[in-house]
Parts: sequence; C-alpha cells; structure tokens
Amino acid sequence: MLSCNAMVFFVTEAPCTKKTFVEPVPNKALVNHVISNPTVASEEVCKIQCFIEATCESYNFGPKEDGGHVCELSNSDAIRDPQDWVAKQRHHYVGTLV
Repeated sequence: MLSCNAMVFFVTEAPCTKKTFVEPVPNKALVNHVISNPTVASEEVCKIQCFIEATCESYNFGPKEDGGHVCELSNSDAIRDPQDWVAKQRHHYVGTLV
C-alpha cells in the first residue's frame, strides 16, 4: 500500500490596499458613477464592500429598501465630479482620500 503525505504552500504577492474614508456628508450622494449597488445589512458592510472593490473611490449609503440598506459604490468622488454631487434625502456620501 502506497502512502503519500505532502504539504503544498502557495505564495502570492497581493498588493496592499489602503483606503482612508472621510467623514460622511448627510443628505448628499454622488450620481452617474455607480459601479455596484449591493444590498447590505449595515454601513460597515457597505464600507467593506468599497474597500474590497479596487476601483471604489466613494459610496452612498441610504435607508432600508427590500430587506437591506442602499449601498452605491462609485468609481469617482465629489472632488473630481462636483457636478454629480447632489442633494439626496436620507442618504449620505462618504469619499476616500485617494
């Protein structure tokens, strides 16, 4: 009877990601740049989704709809596209320092 015991290791060099989120701006949202809109249980989950998505530079967070909160991840921010930064009741906008 043959027996083979082996250990396999995989080494990857993933780049480190660092995003610094700025203070939320109430009743504002960035429109026309949404790349993903997952339904989330909390704002922390929305922030994590933005952190994971490499191209996410800001997010809009809103009230519960259809079982979860609105979370809109954007590939731009209010500084680069101020014309798309609009008033939106019951939402808030959070940008990142890029």
